[in-house]
Amino acid sequence: RQADVRLSVQAACMKKVHFEVFPLLVRGLGDGRSERLVLEEIVTEQATLRDLIDQVVAKHPALAEAVLDPVSRLPRNEITVSVNEQLLPLVSVVDTQLHDGDRVFFLMAIPGG
Repeated sequence: RQADVRLSVQAACMKKVHFEVFPLLVRGLGDGRSERLVLEEIVTEQATLRDLIDQVVAKHPALAEAVLDPVSRLPRNEITVSVNEQLLPLVSVVDTQLHDGDRVFFLMAIPGG
């Protein structure tokens, strides 16, 4: 019974987040059925977007080369990041708190206005 309670508490402290990287950014990293990488990730209650990026890159190392700056380990300037359809400024990527059910997308930035 105590083990069941511990598992319930642990599950309550975890969140499920949708993570998707669009075509051209991830050629060859997808599941073979599409040109994009689509994942459902389980993260801790305190997880930030940076934590999610680190978690996904640990599973898919080639993703780091495709979308991250090699020095800062943040998305490159030509990458746009959105959470729940809200575009984030690059400086927000590190500290953005994630919530259960969030949808995170990495897209190619579209120049112009």
